[in-house]
Amino acid sequence: MDSIARESLLLHAFGWWQFAVCLFAFAALMTIWWHLGRKKGDHGQVWLAISVLCWSLSGLGEVYYSQTILQAEYIELSKSNLASLKSILSLSNSFFILMALPYFRYLPGRFNSIIVSEFWKFIVGIPFVLAIAPIIAKHAFGRQYNFINDLDVYYSILTLIFLGAVLWESFARRNLKLLSILSLICIVVTFVAQLFKPIDNTINQLIFSAIFKSCLIMIFFALALSWVKEIVEKANLVKQIVFDPTKMFVQMDKPHAIIHGMGDNQTHQVKLTHKQFSLLSLLVDRRHKDIPTEQWLSIKPKNAPPEKHYDIPHDNDITRLLEALLDGIFGKGEWDKKNVLPDFRKSLLKRMNGKVSLGLLTEHVK
Repeated sequence: MDSIARESLLLHAFGWWQFAVCLFAFAALMTIWWHLGRKKGDHGQVWLAISVLCWSLSGLGEVYYSQTILQAEYIELSKSNLASLKSILSLSNSFFILMALPYFRYLPGRFNSIIVSEFWKFIVGIPFVLAIAPIIAKHAFGRQYNFINDLDVYYSILTLIFLGAVLWESFARRNLKLLSILSLICIVVTFVAQLFKPIDNTINQLIFSAIFKSCLIMIFFALALSWVKEIVEKANLVKQIVFDPTKMFVQMDKPHAIIHGMGDNQTHQVKLTHKQFSLLSLLVDRRHKDIPTEQWLSIKPKNAPPEKHYDIPHDNDITRLLEALLDGIFGKGEWDKKNVLPDFRKSLLKRMNGKVSLGLLTEHVK
């Protein structure tokens, strides 16, 4: 068997393997998103799944071109077209991974402000367009650029820097230290695989490609399962917590409210907006009044005369405060508004004749 036939066989076998494995991984990630992430409006898993789908399509491309390179007159053209297709799909894979990062719950401090900013899509999108444009120009206008097949390598390295930091933070914050270390090893292996791309050695390229893609797919599933684990723990936490006004403690520490004594043996530090902090502080201050009638805050009714003063301009201000506290305790979107909010409202507050007061013991608030 000559070298061309051997290379064709390797591409054919690897292509089918990559297509099947990555397609299944795409379907599995989308299934997890459909059952869990879709309800929470979390599209991070969708972006990760699409990035894996790009690898599956790359496998199909290798299967197709494994047959065309057997024709002597098309060898160089087929290799060039395959390299361009793989570069486009590699760039797309990196782009979709970067687009998934803002949806991660835990982000490293040094990158947090960059990733969550509204400019993130431009930060990752502009280099993607600049990298893919020469490849398209090569086939559209017949222009040859010597550096275009390496552009996906540079973009991949940028992706690995951000992805490695985010994966480490995600696993570490969930107390999965060993997975943090494994994710770092996976990133290093992937980085080494990128260095082999410019080298014209098909066997080494395919071996490293199979290794790093398998590792990344497993890390993505570990990440998804750690997310499921966190959801289960949050659900169990909701069941454990008891809103008992005789045991709850609230301490104000601008701009935070520190809450404990809810049966979970934890202290929750909740960051509030200026308006929410002012309202809760006012409730706490009034709770310390010696005269019981002065402990109440008046709520402005819908048809109240404009000249009359009320302590709370809208009843919705109280609801927003309670929701902010629950988001800080359980996590945003991690608690059942229909069941948890009424119990929390009833335990934390007392209402009477259009007025509201803090329902906790005086010595438990400060």
